[in-house]
Amino acid sequence: MATPRNKLRNKKKEHKPWPNEVVGILLSGAGILLMLSLISYSPHDLPNLPGIGGSIEKSASGRINWIGPVGAFLGYVLLMGFGAAAYLIPLSMLWIGVAKLVLDARPSWRTYIGCSIFVLSGSALLGVQNWFLIDWAGSNYLEGPGGLVGYGLGTRLLEALLNKPGAILVLLCIYLVSLILLTGLHPIQFTRGLFKHAMHWWQLRKEKKREKAEKRSALDQLRKKRDNDLATGKTGKAGASGKQSTSGRRSKATKNLSNDPDASDQEDADPQPELPLKEIPEPQIIDASQRRKPSADPATKPFAKKKPEHSALSTDEFGDYELPGFDLLDIHEHDDEPEVEADKGELVATQKVIVDTLKAFGVEVTAGNITRGPTITRYEVYPSPGLRVSRITQLEADIARATKAERINILAPVPGSDTVGIEIANNEKVAVPLHELLQDPAFTSAKKKIPLALGKDVYGNTVIGDLAAMPHLLVAGATGSGKSVCINSIISSILFKFSPNELRFIMVDPKVVEMQMYNSLPHLAVPVVTDPNKVIAALRWVVNEMERRYR
Repeated sequence: MATPRNKLRNKKKEHKPWPNEVVGILLSGAGILLMLSLISYSPHDLPNLPGIGGSIEKSASGRINWIGPVGAFLGYVLLMGFGAAAYLIPLSMLWIGVAKLVLDARPSWRTYIGCSIFVLSGSALLGVQNWFLIDWAGSNYLEGPGGLVGYGLGTRLLEALLNKPGAILVLLCIYLVSLILLTGLHPIQFTRGLFKHAMHWWQLRKEKKREKAEKRSALDQLRKKRDNDLATGKTGKAGASGKQSTSGRRSKATKNLSNDPDASDQEDADPQPELPLKEIPEPQIIDASQRRKPSADPATKPFAKKKPEHSALSTDEFGDYELPGFDLLDIHEHDDEPEVEADKGELVATQKVIVDTLKAFGVEVTAGNITRGPTITRYEVYPSPGLRVSRITQLEADIARATKAERINILAPVPGSDTVGIEIANNEKVAVPLHELLQDPAFTSAKKKIPLALGKDVYGNTVIGDLAAMPHLLVAGATGSGKSVCINSIISSILFKFSPNELRFIMVDPKVVEMQMYNSLPHLAVPVVTDPNKVIAALRWVVNEMERRYR
């Protein structure tokens, strides 16, 4: 049994690494210090140091290293030892330090080994060659461009064994390997990435030039058209008022055309192209919120039991399982509830408020159809010719204020139509029974592999999803928006369609209150998981089961 003294002793022996930020700051600071020492190094600073550089004359200007005598000494030691490769030392320190600070990286031992080989191979490579930095080495009184290490490792060892070409080839390979170990970047991939980014930047530049040229061309054409209209008097009106109007438009056009082409897009009063007027149909009020009456004798077994097509991917544990029938659902639950009929006067009044609100902001629209769904009503409007649809979407908050709606949604445009739809939640919502969705032909047909009963759209059409065609399914919404009802409907629609031999569930319920009623389902592969720590084990069972089935 461990005594308190032993526990204290073991606690003292525990080694806690320094925080990443501290090591990053120290390495970055040391790298900058060494780099400044090397950049400002001069052999004429050496007489200022005792015992070093006695044969070198002191500079008449009295130049001192930026880091002082310590910097002069460090520069002398590094350059004398590694030559020009000494600059790789502070660069490597800065690389590792910045990686620790910015990326919170924790370099492994391979990184530090790569750093050492990076400097040594660079020094040896400079020592072998005899055409680069020769004059620089002589002016700094060095043994060679690679310093003492480069001379000993490169010239005296590798060049003597492999001759100059062989030594250079071997050192280049070692240098590239050390660069990969230090940075983790593959040279070919790095070059390919640079080329890809350069091409992407070039394409964006060409695209911007093309767009700017198109804008200038459009403005030139507009300017010519205005000049022609003004010259022929087409834009003026009869009498003095016409002349005043023409001169006012001319000054405004001149002001707009004098601006930069890019700024012209931001003007709300840009001239719109004159489009031919289109005959707008008479608005209609469509009430799609009413529930369908259930069949007189609903089938107790709505879906025939079928044998799985791929028996290798199924089990036979529940061979006698029977699918549930519609008699489990309370089909006549809402029969006593009065049907909520649409108040046509209220719908028309709301649409008039929308049209008047848009008109108050200078947006001319014409009223279109009104479609009342179970939970929302869609008011459609026809934008005037040449009107930007974006001007309507920008007024979303103002329309919500005018209609006193908590939140609205604007479809600009309505898919498959030339109108803009403004959707507002109904004050009285109509419940959509599950049996209506399950009895719909869209659910009972075999077109969808795993059909999900989701609800109805604004037109009253049943919305059926296919889980097999969904890479992911996310159910999200505010509190009270019906997430739990949606999930329960999805699960129920699957239970009415598939037996445990065809489909299994793994349910995770961290709140412990949402899915406990499903604990007795035979479809469950494991009981409902309420402990987050056990989720991994449940998912591991899924992986093992799929691997077993596909063997």
